[in-house]
Amino acid sequence: MNTVFCARKNNLPARLNSRQVKCLLDTGSVVTLISEHFAKKHKIPITPITDPTVAELNSANASSIDVIVTVEFTINVSGLLLPVTAKVAIILSQEVILGTDFLQAYEVNIDYGRGIVSISDDLVRTTLHSVERADNVVTCVQSVCIPAETEMLIPVSTPTYFNGKTVLLEPIPAYQTYSFCAFF
Repeated sequence: MNTVFCARKNNLPARLNSRQVKCLLDTGSVVTLISEHFAKKHKIPITPITDPTVAELNSANASSIDVIVTVEFTINVSGLLLPVTAKVAIILSQEVILGTDFLQAYEVNIDYGRGIVSISDDLVRTTLHSVERADNVVTCVQSVCIPAETEMLIPVSTPTYFNGKTVLLEPIPAYQTYSFCAFF
């Protein structure tokens, strides 16, 4: 459940309370989990667990994961607001692990070849992020669709090291044959 080997390339960029967060898409995890540190840092309201049978989960290496509470919060993925119910673990290798409960509920499709995540029957598309490369990706603040042969000013979010600098934005070559609607 707490799959570390895939954590390097399965990060879904999202926003929680206007702050950028990286969520691990984990097809090996049955439930969605967040760390206790993450819940406290983002001031997520906590609901105590009343059923003692769900207070402990087992990870892929058979070690136990102690669950202390269940929480509910909403993440923003490319302008789409997604309510999330997660269990809070005392210790977790990733801050947010989106498990198969989340992946099924929101019909998440992952295209590793193109590095694209499609959510809710292709309502929103976004790119997978890798922690192995420099984050030189600019993302739209909300989903937009640019009509063919037009220009548009689009509000974007950039890594802080671009602040105050002039940069040239170019499309990712792998996406040039696709519609750019909601790819950011």
